[in-house]
Amino acid sequence: SDKSDYSVIGIRLLNGDHTIQPSCFNIPTTTRAIKHYIFNQNILSKYYPEGEGLSEVESVVGAAMLIRRSVIDKIGYLDERFFFYYEDLEYCKRVRNHKLKVYYFPKAFVIHLHGSSGKGKTSPYLIQSSKIFHGLVEHFAINFIIKVSQVIKRIK
Repeated sequence: SDKSDYSVIGIRLLNGDHTIQPSCFNIPTTTRAIKHYIFNQNILSKYYPEGEGLSEVESVVGAAMLIRRSVIDKIGYLDERFFFYYEDLEYCKRVRNHKLKVYYFPKAFVIHLHGSSGKGKTSPYLIQSSKIFHGLVEHFAINFIIKVSQVIKRIK
């Protein structure tokens, strides 16, 4: 595709042992949460596209995200309300809302020690960021769906 199309590019992330770390997401919604948690359609887990070619994706992990200058000029920087978690999803969602594209490029890579920045801080920041990203109603709806799915799995 046309190079001007490349608004955001995420690269391959490797674990410390050089295995591939899933670094792409589908944007979470209430409908997708129902499909994922209740109907066991694996659509919200992090993944990486197979192969060595460029792939269009909905969102990439922000650990190594290249953003075109013209995109920053058009839609701005990462949202500073997010201290940890969801800032990459929110940015990619904004990019896509502007009809721009997000890609995964596996030929470039970095070693990413997943979770190192957030050690000991996970829960409060994750919840706070989820509320900002989804809004309160959707945040609570998705968490309700997760809880219901856990009950269903225990009953089975």
